[in-house]
Amino acid sequence: MSKEKDLHFGLKGEKYVKPFIEKYLNITLCKTQDIYHSFDFKSDATIDKMDYFIEVKSRNINYNKAKYYKNLFVSETKIDFINNNPNNNYFFCFNLEDVILLYNYNKPLGTAMNGNIRRGDSLKLLALLPVKDMIIIHKK
Repeated sequence: MSKEKDLHFGLKGEKYVKPFIEKYLNITLCKTQDIYHSFDFKSDATIDKMDYFIEVKSRNINYNKAKYYKNLFVSETKIDFINNNPNNNYFFCFNLEDVILLYNYNKPLGTAMNGNIRRGDSLKLLALLPVKDMIIIHKK
C-alpha cells in the first residue's frame, strides 16, 4: 500500500473507531490539532486531573492473526511522548479487520526493530504491546 493510501486508510479508521472508543471510555474525544502530534485524539475535558490520549492504528489483519503474532507495534516516539508527559491516561486502539481492540498503556512488553518494508520504510525502533492485554470493544 502506498503512503498516500496508507494515510487515507488510517484516517478512515480513525473516524470509524472514534464513537466506539467514546462509548467504551465514556468520554468525548477531540482530534489533536497538531498534524504531527504523537496521538490522534485527546479528551475534550480533564478527568480527575488527567487528560486521555488515544492513538488509533488500523491494520489489515484479523484478531486471530494478531493473537498469533502475540504483539502489535507502535512507534517508540509515542512511548517517548508518554514518558515526557506521564500524568495522563494513554490508550492505543487497533482497528483490525474484524474487531476493535483497546490497550490501556502502562508499559511496553519490549522493543524491536521493524518497519513496513513493502512500503519502502526503513527499519525503526517499535514498542511491543501484548495482544493478550487488549480489550475487544467492538466486533464487526
